[in-house]
Amino acid sequence: MKLWMLIFMTVIGLISASAQSEQEVRERYGSILTSLDLKDWKALDKKSEALIKSIKGDSYQDLVSIVSYMHILAISGRMNDGDLNKKDALKKARVYKGKTLIMPGRTFKENCFDCLYPKEDDPKVLFCTNSNENNTKIYSFEYYHLEEAFGTNFITDNYNKVMKIKAKLTDITAEGNMFPRFSLDFEEVTFYFMDEEEGENDEPRSIEFSDSLHTYLQYDVYVNPEGTIFKKSGEYADKKGNIVDASFIANTKSVKRNLLFKVLELNENINFQELEESTDSLILNLNGVNDDHNLEVYYPAKKVSAKDFTGYVIGIKSRKSSEVNLTFNGLMLKQGRILNAEYFVTDTAGFEINPEQEKRHYFDLLSKVEIKKNEEIIEVSGNVATLYEKMKIGINPISCSGMPYEDCIQLFVENIEPFVFKDLTADSFTDIVKHPEKGFVIPYLPGKMLNLVISDGTETINMPFKIPDLPK
Repeated sequence: MKLWMLIFMTVIGLISASAQSEQEVRERYGSILTSLDLKDWKALDKKSEALIKSIKGDSYQDLVSIVSYMHILAISGRMNDGDLNKKDALKKARVYKGKTLIMPGRTFKENCFDCLYPKEDDPKVLFCTNSNENNTKIYSFEYYHLEEAFGTNFITDNYNKVMKIKAKLTDITAEGNMFPRFSLDFEEVTFYFMDEEEGENDEPRSIEFSDSLHTYLQYDVYVNPEGTIFKKSGEYADKKGNIVDASFIANTKSVKRNLLFKVLELNENINFQELEESTDSLILNLNGVNDDHNLEVYYPAKKVSAKDFTGYVIGIKSRKSSEVNLTFNGLMLKQGRILNAEYFVTDTAGFEINPEQEKRHYFDLLSKVEIKKNEEIIEVSGNVATLYEKMKIGINPISCSGMPYEDCIQLFVENIEPFVFKDLTADSFTDIVKHPEKGFVIPYLPGKMLNLVISDGTETINMPFKIPDLPK
């Protein structure tokens, strides 16, 4: 579910809340994700098909490709549960033959469920077993036919990374009698790993962070959960290195809490009334979930309001499991920044969740949002940046010395005595060569984040640094 949620947040982040038709797409897709999370295959089947049919022309083509794969999953889920026979399931799913689909991210690793890896007997084919979370049900065997097999170095370098695939479905069959599932064949395969860039795709990627609490998101949005029940669990950056999402967790023995912040846009002229109207429309839509036969709404959607904040809360539980879910979702306006804050609470033991208590937790963290410059990230002017009064960082264009890049730079730190510039690391590349005189030689990749390691032998300082655009 987590990787589906990343796709979800990427898509809705591209949809403006100001247009009613686009807002309707946003709401309907959110309802689809709810059905997916609850494994309500009948509702997912119905909603996915309806959304795809409602989209005309070239609008939201990536969304259609994502939901098309979800629809096939829903059909297979119904077939696996005995709700559809193989003949009818295959008839419904075959409408996607010849269509381009976008699959969720999967780990590039051998001998595991929901992983991608070349077949031993045919290395030009990537194989995946698509199963449920407990690996007790198989929904599809998937075969991705590559033009060329991966080399040994490629497999070693990318092992255990998360791989995203976009490909054309060329064949689909139904297999198995006691436990039926689909067999899917794909060609025209394109892919990327979620810590890399692919064209103009802005899919967020998980990055490491140096501290355990606060986070700086794009547009100078700062969140520090100190004093709340939450701790930071992750950050997600776009291809330019801007932090666009940050997640926070607070778990107990049976209660799982996850709060996701996303900065949607910077708009000094936003009309807050428009945001409130979109919330009212969404609440009406959400309360229609009563029509789903596998869901029970124990806490109907209600509006949640505060100064410069509008949102809703809804409590849903599945009739197929003991889990109880409470969701807060809202938009916050902070000095021209529009933030989305989604808060998911799940009680795995099946106890009813107290909405007022969770609302306090929710607003505790919302109150920690500030707008202030990130002084920890070193801003560069020209080729030299000054962090403190003495310290200077130097950047010089230099030959790549055999590294597989067109442009490289020498990066060094001066005036830090008694400290020494000991090391340099990066999440997005490993080609780092120590310069014979001072500093390090690295590829010139503007916007990528580095970690500068400075030490005096007893104390070590890790400093984030973004590679700047150098004057041409």
